[in-house]
Amino acid sequence: MAAPGSATDARPQSHVRLVVAVGAEQRHVALRRDVVLGDALRAALVPIDDPATLVLDSAGQRLDVRAAVGRQVADGGALHVVRPAPRPRRH
Repeated sequence: MAAPGSATDARPQSHVRLVVAVGAEQRHVALRRDVVLGDALRAALVPIDDPATLVLDSAGQRLDVRAAVGRQVADGGALHVVRPAPRPRRH
């Protein structure tokens, strides 16, 4: 008998475990598959509200922060939050 959630278990997992990389920081989270990605990132205090911010998977594909995490990210995946550089200060 396979352990729940193992590679040989035929049932879909109810959660997605992933790593979110924001600059040099990493956050490890487990989310229900139906949770909206943007809501989860905001709850984890990941700043994504700047329109120039990108959320990418490990292959560099842009993810839709309005869609459910389970429709876009496989269990054990990594997300990369790319934020725009701050504007240079003029003196």
